[in-house]
Amino acid sequence: FPVTIGQGKSVLANKLIQHEIHSGSKVIILDLGNSFSKTVEYYKGVTLSSKFNPLQFKDPRYLKEFVVSVMDEKLSKKEEGRLFDIIQNNMGDISSVSGLVKLLDNHFKGLSYYFSEIMEFFDESNFSQNKLIYVDFSNYPEAIKAPFIIYLIECFKNLDGREVFVFDECWHLLQKNADYIAECFRTFRKHEASAIAISQSLEDFSESQLGRVIIQNTFYKCLFRQKIILKSFKISDFESEILEGIHSLKGEYSEFLLLSDMIMKPLRCFLNPLEFTLFNTDKEFNTKLTSYVDDHKKYFSYQDLIKDFTHKKYGGNYDEASY
Repeated sequence: FPVTIGQGKSVLANKLIQHEIHSGSKVIILDLGNSFSKTVEYYKGVTLSSKFNPLQFKDPRYLKEFVVSVMDEKLSKKEEGRLFDIIQNNMGDISSVSGLVKLLDNHFKGLSYYFSEIMEFFDESNFSQNKLIYVDFSNYPEAIKAPFIIYLIECFKNLDGREVFVFDECWHLLQKNADYIAECFRTFRKHEASAIAISQSLEDFSESQLGRVIIQNTFYKCLFRQKIILKSFKISDFESEILEGIHSLKGEYSEFLLLSDMIMKPLRCFLNPLEFTLFNTDKEFNTKLTSYVDDHKKYFSYQDLIKDFTHKKYGGNYDEASY
């Protein structure tokens, strides 16, 4: 979803998430701007705590990528291979993150310093499956974000059934893991899984190896109105002309250009009143909604309060059958 601010990317992403939940999919959301918190609470999703257990999964390739994501330099292929061999050959003896770090520090001097700042975020709890899992990355320091994403991707790979992973403007944190992310994007489709990568502009996907990997492995692309500057993303003059005609009207609809190998079509996204209440990111609107919820949450569920707020503002009655 390359898009400039206020054009409707979060609205469309929320609508897709809602559809997937109704279809029985499991969804993991990495949110940088609190754009999905209302949807998550309405559908009784789980917000992950600030602590996690990287050793819940004992796959040496995953653990190698986890360690690489913490380091501030890119290892050579040879050094990555050596790191993988050390982890793989000692898997039976690794029982804690501190033990893993101590082991690796014997072979990569100074590696333990990369973990000093983030050790407080590790515990021995295990990830449990839920239909909707949410992480608000604005609550985390920069140093823990990349390894946390690697952990969540491994959690995602271990979910059962149909799954969707939503990256809201945070995939760029994994530049050192570009090959691994490329492999994940290629294999998601083979396992009833898909990923949604969101960014503010096409330039984000064009300027880095990881961005290019993601865009190359994305079947559907939704482009909102923006000025195309870089030419490294292949968009024809005709497509660019159509994109210039794309508009969004606040409170009414969002328009975007849908692209795939076989489709090039401008589309318009409309919301019913309940969806508008849930997906709206306007600060003034959400301040009023939050105040209403806080004043009545002792007596009613969040779902009932959202429906009641919508009824008072727009009239009508709202339930799941209205979608």
